[in-house]
Amino acid sequence: MRFLRSFRLLALPPRHLAAAWRAQWALLRARRATLRQPLGELVQVIEPGPSPAAGSIPEAVLRLEQSIALASRSGLFRPSCLVRSLALQDLMKRDGLTVDGVRIGVRWVDGEFRAYASADAGS
Repeated sequence: MRFLRSFRLLALPPRHLAAAWRAQWALLRARRATLRQPLGELVQVIEPGPSPAAGSIPEAVLRLEQSIALASRSGLFRPSCLVRSLALQDLMKRDGLTVDGVRIGVRWVDGEFRAYASADAGS
């Protein structure tokens, strides 16, 4: 089934195809990083700060985020939010955009820990 899912990217309209394949490669690099690097190399503790307001996120970052979402739905595998966030951070750096890092949060819900990750665009 995974093999067939990879062909969904080929069915995309040409205007989305290049961005989706670029995002798919970023997702693969991020997944490899989570598998190969020790956790200490992926995480750095910083002082918590406010998340950027939705209206203050640059348009270029929103387009990259959409391409990551598209590749996540139609690509080779279903990445975790950490992998998606690392891929977005990678694409932002490659495009010369300011990156504050990847924010990881944990909370206690219904008797278990729930975690999430998100990439923070620079201001």
